[in-house]
Amino acid sequence: MIRQIVADELRRIDDDELQFVSVTGVDVDRDLFRAHVFLASPDLHPDDIEPIHAHGKRLRQAVARQARLRKTPELAFAIDPGLLQGTRVDQILSEQPPAEAATAAAASDESGWRADYNSWAGEDASDGAGSSEEE
Repeated sequence: MIRQIVADELRRIDDDELQFVSVTGVDVDRDLFRAHVFLASPDLHPDDIEPIHAHGKRLRQAVARQARLRKTPELAFAIDPGLLQGTRVDQILSEQPPAEAATAAAASDESGWRADYNSWAGEDASDGAGSSEEE
């Protein structure tokens, strides 16, 4: 509910710096003291969401008006950590040489396929591996 309220209010704010910022999730403390609002921006850089702090009071008032909670939580804004981790994984994979990545992926796919097949067929993994070499 808070995610939708903040996202709607962000769309109503006429600020070019917030044009491409979107709300990806909200995590509210049990005591409703603080709500962590996770945001996404094209560059995933903290400077991209810095202008939102200037509109924090307006966003909190919108939550208070529309959510009808006993108390309105403080809003803390941050880049979504899941997106940051995904970007980091993508960066690591792009730094890996393509030949090593393809060889590692092929080896893991084949061994995974054999293990899945052998467990389905009720065979021991060593039996299945040996039978493919005999052919």
